[in-house]
Amino acid sequence: MPNPVLRGSPIWENGGSAILACHCRWTETWCNKAIPPPVRRDLSEIIRESIEYGLTQREEAVAYSLAYARDMNRQLAGKFIGMYVNEFTRDYGEVGRAAIRKFLAEAHKKGYIGVPIAVEFVE
Repeated sequence: MPNPVLRGSPIWENGGSAILACHCRWTETWCNKAIPPPVRRDLSEIIRESIEYGLTQREEAVAYSLAYARDMNRQLAGKFIGMYVNEFTRDYGEVGRAAIRKFLAEAHKKGYIGVPIAVEFVE
């Protein structure tokens, strides 16, 4: 399966997630059917609402995750989740965009990616 992110496809689709953009590109490539923009917007909104809910209902989210926390107590699970689900999940801004550009440039410099990638960010 081709990796649309490494091909330089937009990572963020109208504030959605990389997963959504990848899935849409994968679906278009492999199913030969484009996901209509209104459906993309709906999916993006669902993901945005889910992230917002998780951030605003943190205690409930941590409690739910304990079933999958692999021997972590509530405090450690909350800390672990906080490393990955935080304000950057909502909007990583220019700091995040710069980090992605640097990550991809370093990957190219070290030979992990064969060609330089110019990332397009969709606001």
